[in-house]
Amino acid sequence: MLLAALANSSPAQTAKGDADGDGRITEKDARVALGMSVGREVARPDRADMDGDGRVTSTDAAIILRLALGGGPGTVPQPAEAGAPAPSVIGLKADEAKSKFPPGIVVEFKSGTRPVEDPAQQNLVIAQDPPAGTRIPPGGKVVLTINPPAKKPDEAIVVPNVMRLDKGEAHNRMPDGLVVRLKETSDKPATQDQAGRVRSQSPPAGSRVARGTIVEIEYYGEYEPEPEPEPAPEPSAEVWGAFTDDDFEQGDEKGLRIRVGLTAKECSGSEGLVSAFFLTQGGAYLRDRDGRLATDSGNVSVWQTYRPDEDYDLVEEIPLFMPYSQLHLADGARYELVVEVQFHVKVNGQFRHLATSDRVPFTVDLRPPGPTAEIKSVRAEHNVERGGKIGLLIHIAFDVENAKGREGRVTSYFEYSGGRKLEDRDDDYATKNGQVATWEDFTLRYDASTWEDFPLFMPYSQLDLVEPEDYSLQFSLQVKVKTGADWTLLASSEPVSFTYKKAPSGPRAEIQAVSADHNVMVGGRKGMRIRTTFTVHESRGLDATAAAYFCFSGGTKLILKDDAYCDASGWICTFTKLDLTYDHAVFTDLELFMPYSELHLEEGLFHNLEFRIYVEAKIGGTWTGLAKSDPVVFTIDKRSSTPACSGTCAPGGANQCSCAKWGACEKQSCRSDGPTAAVGCTGTCAPAGENSCSCKAWGQCGKDTCTKTDPLAGLKTALQDLDDAVDDDDSGTRKSGCQPGASSWGHCRQGDMTIFHCLCSSVGACGNRDCRGK
Repeated sequence: MLLAALANSSPAQTAKGDADGDGRITEKDARVALGMSVGREVARPDRADMDGDGRVTSTDAAIILRLALGGGPGTVPQPAEAGAPAPSVIGLKADEAKSKFPPGIVVEFKSGTRPVEDPAQQNLVIAQDPPAGTRIPPGGKVVLTINPPAKKPDEAIVVPNVMRLDKGEAHNRMPDGLVVRLKETSDKPATQDQAGRVRSQSPPAGSRVARGTIVEIEYYGEYEPEPEPEPAPEPSAEVWGAFTDDDFEQGDEKGLRIRVGLTAKECSGSEGLVSAFFLTQGGAYLRDRDGRLATDSGNVSVWQTYRPDEDYDLVEEIPLFMPYSQLHLADGARYELVVEVQFHVKVNGQFRHLATSDRVPFTVDLRPPGPTAEIKSVRAEHNVERGGKIGLLIHIAFDVENAKGREGRVTSYFEYSGGRKLEDRDDDYATKNGQVATWEDFTLRYDASTWEDFPLFMPYSQLDLVEPEDYSLQFSLQVKVKTGADWTLLASSEPVSFTYKKAPSGPRAEIQAVSADHNVMVGGRKGMRIRTTFTVHESRGLDATAAAYFCFSGGTKLILKDDAYCDASGWICTFTKLDLTYDHAVFTDLELFMPYSELHLEEGLFHNLEFRIYVEAKIGGTWTGLAKSDPVVFTIDKRSSTPACSGTCAPGGANQCSCAKWGACEKQSCRSDGPTAAVGCTGTCAPAGENSCSCKAWGQCGKDTCTKTDPLAGLKTALQDLDDAVDDDDSGTRKSGCQPGASSWGHCRQGDMTIFHCLCSSVGACGNRDCRGK
């Protein structure tokens, strides 16, 4: 509230009517009392309750106003006129305490709540109101609380006659043990002598009553002579407040709003005018240029009519608005001005000036607005690859205004959680003072520019963290524009926290995803397309592969049938080379293809299989596994497969076909004397000469090289040699038992089992661990 600034004083040092406690009774006290009556001020009956009803009302405000107007802004009576200070009587007997007060002071006793048996403690004063030192005017009252004696049920007290005595004397004559209740009668005293004297008492004089009986004493109030006729009041006013709001928008205009507080007295029904005038700091009135808002004398002004509806009318807020454009100031400068409010009221057809406010300073800045920015949102994306580096990608949305043609910069500063700066170690991605940071510049082509997704990238390696551990970090953003050679900060974000786990250094990889699509045709062959996503770290320039290795469910490896889809040890796989041109490489949805035929699965069976993805690199001349996926399980059903002849059965020459069963082509190379459950020859069995086919069992072609020997003996030897020769470690590399001999490297088979990954001079030479041409 506008009246809240009016001061209050201590009630013990303030006379009735001095509502603001400044030591005088003026019109201002009437306003404060009026504010108390409507709840705008804290009610203080001790200061403003003029009619003695315990409340502060408009009637009390009117009494104070009359006091102020009748005698002018006089001074509150000094302590000597207000009465002598009350003595301290606590601990004295009632009679002795009463004698300490001067004549004319009403001393009223009341009993405490705890009767005492000890006569020495009875009738001792234990409290006084008002307290010692308070000045009590003549006729004032003091209430003393005493220790009551223990009740004597059989004791009776005679009520004395106090009629026509002064109320204070009547009270004092009442004996101890009676409770006196003073009450002012509604009848007015006829003469000055009757004022304050007892009009009636109850019980009447001479009555014998019990201790504790209430005696009501009714007395006359103050004598009020007939008031003399008051002169006709003159209208007056006070502008006690002029509060300004700069850059206030009203409609389509920006300007100064003035909130006027005033008090009008004796102006009820008259037409009033509240006007605001505008001046320079030197006191010169601003002059009008277009006649829109101006006085008759040509000064810039804005006004509003106001008609008081009471003789004492207090108004807290009358709004006035002055557009800056009507001050007629030149653009491009900042002006220090003042506003002055005047109040006029029409008397006998002419406006009369009644009040002027203090001059209130205000500022009008017509310079072009400076650049501003607002960061609307910040989002962090982790483990993002940019330019072969893995790091943190920050997405920022922000606005910049009033900076057309300037250079801008968005910077991200990195710290430990708690605010300690991350220190740079290599003069890259760092500020001049050595704090880890990343930034990006931009050019402002418009007065207002918006970026919904402005990216900043920070490689994890440039955080310059040494030890492999989990780090709690944070970053904060700043938007700046260039002013001359310096950067001006426009907006900052709150810190954004994140956790960075620094992995050990050296070549390594992580496989993020593996999947397979089955029954895919590639180059006329049916098979499975394998997709994988993985990341390789700190492996720039190394030879590397990604491969899928195949096993039966449970981990038994699928061993080669030929050298098209296998590694050096014969483990069936499909692979591709990797191009590692960056320290950190991300391979998304890399594809590998495996034809079903290259799995070399036996017909007539249901096969439960699995594969794993291996990422390997050659480090120091040795292939080393960097990462291995979990197994991916799949099945292939070969039970219903019945291949027909897919080649040519020549009438008189070599049989080039693969037969569904023996004798299908009715030629000597597919005779019916072989095992009926076998697939048969898959190569060429010539009528004479060396047998070049791969047989299901020994002796199927009836040649010297496929003689009818014990088939199990050779198979047992081959399995034992295979177990000794092949060593499979977790890295996926293999070791072969074959050693260089006179023959070239290739396949060595015994039946349809691949024994050693080498080509020997003859089939029989594989009966030994080494391929040395026995």
